[in-house]
Amino acid sequence: VILFKVALSILFRILCLQDSFAKVILSGFLELSGGCIALKELSSLPLRFLLISALLSFGGICVFMQTASVTAECGAGLYLHGKLIQTLVSAMLSLTLVLLWDVHSFSLSIIISIYLIGTIGITGLRKVCRKKLWKLYGA
Repeated sequence: VILFKVALSILFRILCLQDSFAKVILSGFLELSGGCIALKELSSLPLRFLLISALLSFGGICVFMQTASVTAECGAGLYLHGKLIQTLVSAMLSLTLVLLWDVHSFSLSIIISIYLIGTIGITGLRKVCRKKLWKLYGA
């Protein structure tokens, strides 16, 4: 966690990042707690809600590396696929809630699109899981 915090501060200085949205995305993608703390820089409540939902679902590269080190024998490929799909589904459901907050911008076609994308993602994850388990255990 400390390593990622130091790396982020160096990266922000090198890139001269002033955009708070980019800082939140980069911080949250690399290290979860830093991204959550950086959310206070955004003024839009719906945007903060969407980002915190996605960041908490993904967990960050730091958490992924910790998990990969513990599950070295099993591999972390399936874990990464699952986290990405979880992030996608979580962001879509959060987007649905944000759209429902503002009744005037609510559109049934958007909700149906979100549902279909989520269904396709979950179906893809199930296929990947079956293939991976078949290779690992032959069952």
